Amino acid sequence: MLNHLCLSGCPIPPSSIICAPCDPTRSGGFHPAGAIVLCQGHFWSKKHMEDTLAHELVHMYDHCKFNVDWQNLRHHACSEIRANNLSGDCRYMREH
Repeated sequence: MLNHLCLSGCPIPPSSIICAPCDPTRSGGFHPAGAIVLCQGHFWSKKHMEDTLAHELVHMYDHCKFNVDWQNLRHHACSEIRANNLSGDCRYMREH
C-alpha cells in the first residue's frame, strides 16, 4: 500500500503515521491533512493493527488518487466500502 501511495504521487513519511490515545470505540483513523492515527492500547493482535493500518492507508490512497470530498456521503461511503473490503474487515473470521 505504501508503494502504491508513492507511485500515485503521495509518498507517506513515517511521521504521518502516529500512535495516540483515542476513544474506546476506534482502533485508528485517517485525517485528510495527511495523517493516520493508530490508537494506543486498542489492538488485540499484530494482525488487528496491520488490518487497521491497511484500512486507513486505503482512505489515504483514495484521498490522494480520487480527491475524495469527505463531506460528501457518497464519497465517504465508497471509501469505507473499499477500505473494509481491502483491509480484511470483511473476512469471515472477523464476524462476531
